[in-house]
Amino acid sequence: MQPKEYKLLKDQNPDLMLIDIRELYEYEYENLGGRHMPMGEILNHLEEIPKDEMVVLHCQSGNRAQKLVDVLSFMGFENVHNLEGGIEAYKQL
Repeated sequence: MQPKEYKLLKDQNPDLMLIDIRELYEYEYENLGGRHMPMGEILNHLEEIPKDEMVVLHCQSGNRAQKLVDVLSFMGFENVHNLEGGIEAYKQL
């Protein structure tokens, strides 16, 4: 999902779930206000990720998030998306 598309969706639906999968030090340095679930721990929190709602994952550049989107899709999470370009691309808006 492109950053502009995410921003439009978030403006229309403030409850849209955004999950920041970066490490704690990255999240503490800067974040987009999403829920923090580090990539290495997210499998311990699957019950907190809705399967019936859109969920957007992001990292710094989009690479880690895309890998995790692929894993979650394989596990049956059909409405999980990657914020393409991550927080770096979003900051360019």
